[in-house]
Amino acid sequence: QNNLAQISLLLGADTARAQILARELVTKDPHNPVFLSTYAFALFSKGDNNNALLTMEKLTDEQRRVPEAAGYYGVILAETGDRIRAAEFLDLAQSGANLLPEEKALFDRARRSIAQR
Repeated sequence: QNNLAQISLLLGADTARAQILARELVTKDPHNPVFLSTYAFALFSKGDNNNALLTMEKLTDEQRRVPEAAGYYGVILAETGDRIRAAEFLDLAQSGANLLPEEKALFDRARRSIAQR
């Protein structure tokens, strides 16, 4: 279910269902870092950047630094204006994660946005 939600959000396909799935997963297991990062991305995808950031900050620093979560945290940080930390987390994701092409594109857009500010 998490993979389905994440891919749907990345592709912009059936995002309403993906957001529901992400919320259900976090409700079932509120301490799972993978579920939390997917839920944060679901919030971000619908423009709720503040709650997306708050959700990512429920993770420990170590969990946020796991490459698979770091990129999403970097995207959210970039959007909320924390350029320095955004770059750090985007670097972590790109150096350590097996990224889907859609994730790579998302992270690259975030990197370009912080370079322009």
